[in-house]
Amino acid sequence: MLLITLLFLPESHSFLHWFHLSIDSGQQGLVYGNMRKEILKLYLINWNLLWLLLVFV
Repeated sequence: MLLITLLFLPESHSFLHWFHLSIDSGQQGLVYGNMRKEILKLYLINWNLLWLLLVFV
């Protein structure tokens, strides 16, 4: 179970790194930035649900 969780950690880290780089790389516009934030929120929610599922199984 822990091993499966660890497999997902590098992926989430690289996603967060890409997300921060894309925000810092310049002014793409508020709408574009907000869209990225919504995608990040959905990604984190899905990851947390998957983690909870693994814990209870």
